[in-house]
Amino acid sequence: MEHPNQQLSIEYQGDCARLYANGKLIADQFQYGRPFLYGLWRLPEGTTELELRILPMQADAPIYLPREADKTPGEKVKRVCIEKYI
Repeated sequence: MEHPNQQLSIEYQGDCARLYANGKLIADQFQYGRPFLYGLWRLPEGTTELELRILPMQADAPIYLPREADKTPGEKVKRVCIEKYI
């Protein structure tokens, strides 16, 4: 199934988000304060299942994050939606 001009937008709290299609890793993003975007036209042919895994942010993680990044320890999904890609 084709999804021209549509993207998955995921807002999350955590260190890293990973997106899997039928159990295979297809994209990931380290937290930097912006949504994780994935163009649905890039989905592998035959995809029947998507899974999102989020690694938790550690309270004592020795990493730099921009001001707009959520530095709260733990992990959670804040929002998932399909948007039109312009």
